[in-house]
Amino acid sequence: MRYLLLCVFCGLLGGCNQIKTVPLENTEETAEDSEDRPSAALAKVIEESKYVVLEDDIQSIAESSDLEIALENMLSRLVKSVDTINSEEKGWVEGVYLVKKGDTLSKIVQESVKGTQIRADFMLDAIVKLNPSAFVRGNPNWMFAGAKLRFPDAQDFSRLVFTNSSEKNSNEASEDPYAGWIKYP
Repeated sequence: MRYLLLCVFCGLLGGCNQIKTVPLENTEETAEDSEDRPSAALAKVIEESKYVVLEDDIQSIAESSDLEIALENMLSRLVKSVDTINSEEKGWVEGVYLVKKGDTLSKIVQESVKGTQIRADFMLDAIVKLNPSAFVRGNPNWMFAGAKLRFPDAQDFSRLVFTNSSEKNSNEASEDPYAGWIKYP
C-alpha cells in the first residue's frame, strides 16, 4: 500500500516538475512588475511550447505550485494514516497470528471468537492442538513470542470433534497391550 502511494505521489510530482522556468533578464523591477512576473514567465513558457492557452489557463498554471504543495501535504497525511492503521492492526493476517511480546492466548482467543457462537475454551484447545510448536510442552500458559499461530479452519475443527472408528479402535488397543492374552487364575 505504501509503495503504491509513493508511486502515485512521484508520478504527480513528476508531471508538475516539467514546467520550465524562465530566467529573468531585468532584476530591477518595481513591486507592481514583480506581481506580474509569474504570469509573464508562464506566458513565455507556454508560448515556447506552442500550446494555445487562454488567459484563465495561465492563472490556473500559476496556482499549480499551490496545488502541488497541497497535494504533497495530503499524500503525506495519507501515508501517515496508513502507517497508523497498520500498526493498530490486530495481528490476524490470512488466518495466521504473529504472537507479540505481552500477548496472551486468552486475549487472542477472545478477539478471534468475538461475534461468533464458538466457545472460547474450544477455540483455545483447537489452537493449542494445531500449533504445538508455539507452546512450551503444549502448555497454553507458556507461549513463545514471535511464534505464528495458525487459525483452525473447518477441517481442523471436524478432526477435533469427530474421530474415525479405526482411530478409536487403535487407541483402545494401545491402552491395553495385553488384550487377547490368556489369563490364569
